[in-house]
Amino acid sequence: MSDIETGFLCLMTRPTEPLFYPKYNGEVFMDLPTEYLPERYQQIADSMKDRHGSTAKHHILIKPVELPDLGYTARVPRYGDFNLFNPAQRHTAGQLIADLIAQPDPETMLSVAAYARDRLNPIMFQYALAVALMHRKDTGTVPVPSFLEMFPMRFVDPALFPKLREEGFMVQQGQRVAIEVPHNATASEADPEQQLAYFREDIGVNLHHWHWHLVYPQEGPLEVVRKDRRGELFYYMHRQITVRYNVERFCNMMPPATPLKNLREPIPEAYFPKLLNSALNRTYPGRSANMMLS
Repeated sequence: MSDIETGFLCLMTRPTEPLFYPKYNGEVFMDLPTEYLPERYQQIADSMKDRHGSTAKHHILIKPVELPDLGYTARVPRYGDFNLFNPAQRHTAGQLIADLIAQPDPETMLSVAAYARDRLNPIMFQYALAVALMHRKDTGTVPVPSFLEMFPMRFVDPALFPKLREEGFMVQQGQRVAIEVPHNATASEADPEQQLAYFREDIGVNLHHWHWHLVYPQEGPLEVVRKDRRGELFYYMHRQITVRYNVERFCNMMPPATPLKNLREPIPEAYFPKLLNSALNRTYPGRSANMMLS
């Protein structure tokens, strides 16, 4: 793997951790120009490089380049939430995608992304970088990590992480055992709908939603957004998931899903996600039985 490809992977590894901190068990160090470091570290750049770069086996040198004006990204606070269904935030992400794709070569794009990474909202940055990597012909071979690897707390109850870390740190890869998520983690087993939790809570099904937006971004350059049969495939994908879900319900001796036709009616089922927004360190609120949307 080339230094440029490894550099892009470092950008997508531990996204809330500073880029200059060694990656891959301390073996890879991203050697950034002083002005590319966050302002907090620029005054102590030499000592930080000596401390963190001296033990790394491999250094990836980031060259300084002419940077685009990224002032518009301030519309999405670094430590705020990012939501593609927010039009202003979606437009900001589209501009960032365009700026990354507009770079003349992968090395320049790597430099721009290295500057931006520790200054922008981490989820917006990872989204824009992944879209750009997947849609540029000269970066198509860079493997984009799963969103689960970058932000695992968005998929798994944080209460499980002490067990996960213990198993990961203490046991070799081939000897590790799975950590089970309780079947009643998100609702009571007394609720008949909880029989289908295995489908609704499936990590792969939920990851598909993120991946769909990487392949079919809503904003960005026209060559990225305007794709043949996009609307048809969008309808087909959602229809297939709905049909499969109903088949799973039939297999569990349950009726088809009830259409959500009236947003003013209370929702009978309770739901408690117990998930953490890792960028904000805040949990998503639960939904009690018979709550109404507001």
